[in-house]
Amino acid sequence: STNRGFLMPRMTTAQRDSIVSPAVGLQIFNLDDHCTDLYDGTNWIKTCGLKVVGTATDPSHPATNSWSRKADFGGLARRGAVGFSIGNKGYLGTGFTGVVGILNLPVFTNDFWEYDPANNSWTQKASVGGLPREGAVGFSIGNKGYVGTGEVRLSQVEYGKSRDFWEYDPVTNSWTKKADFGGTARQGAVGFSIGKKGYIGTGNDGNPTRDFWEYDSDSDTWTAKAAFGGSPRSAAVGFSIAGKGYIGTGNDGGLKNDFWEYDPGNNSWVQKANFGGPAIDKGSGFSIGGKGYIGAGFAGFTNFLATITPEFWEFNPATNTWQKKADFPSSQRHGTTGFSIG
Repeated sequence: STNRGFLMPRMTTAQRDSIVSPAVGLQIFNLDDHCTDLYDGTNWIKTCGLKVVGTATDPSHPATNSWSRKADFGGLARRGAVGFSIGNKGYLGTGFTGVVGILNLPVFTNDFWEYDPANNSWTQKASVGGLPREGAVGFSIGNKGYVGTGEVRLSQVEYGKSRDFWEYDPVTNSWTKKADFGGTARQGAVGFSIGKKGYIGTGNDGNPTRDFWEYDSDSDTWTAKAAFGGSPRSAAVGFSIAGKGYIGTGNDGGLKNDFWEYDPGNNSWVQKANFGGPAIDKGSGFSIGGKGYIGAGFAGFTNFLATITPEFWEFNPATNTWQKKADFPSSQRHGTTGFSIG
């Protein structure tokens, strides 16, 4: 047809999940988040494309491999925050916002913000449950968000690490405490989700760690999985692509650029091509479609001055290769936070 479109079955997530033995390749339009869901035989894979407004191209990006500045984050400037997306909205919160007093005591926050790319605006939401924190982990599973672990302020001058874990419901704008993270209390860990499972690993509990844990959102339980394939470390980057998880870079007492793939099907790690840029920690990473991205991290000291790299690299799991992309154009920084939408 040249004047009609294809209309696939439309249903809520609950209706989708009630389908008995869905066929491989089955597709539905999800009314909860306006995304297309495709069944791969094990999991529903969610696809949320860019909104088309009058033209099939994004007017902010007339050329590919380009950066465009958006509305500044709604809260205070910070580092070590968490970020994830749910449907066509982005979420960012927690982190370190500065120091106070003659003792230069660090100030953590638990405020939480929603980004709407359709109107390029931020809206403050309910604060993350528990104590304010830095260096926590965040990811989304379906239409819920999750935040846990991190460094917290216990008293006026006492600080410690946490293992509490919280679920965010954007429909009710509320947080619910879930089962504590299965490992030790820590900060600087990484996490990602694959299907209906979440994963947290590495981090620092007083020492760099490499244990790795799976969270089942249906049963609210944690299960220890095969330890991360690389050395114990903190401040790494993690994301997932097409049913596999990835962790790389970080600090084990020295900066790292190794990169590893996790297969939940056989609970195993395989080392992949090293990150294409310099060894870094406190970088930012996310995946878009079938590619992963890492950049903007701390690359060590040169003549006693910190080196912060603006380099930004793309990982292709199909070819196990890295390709340099346009540098992050804003001021050099580390402890950044990223997420992808569509």
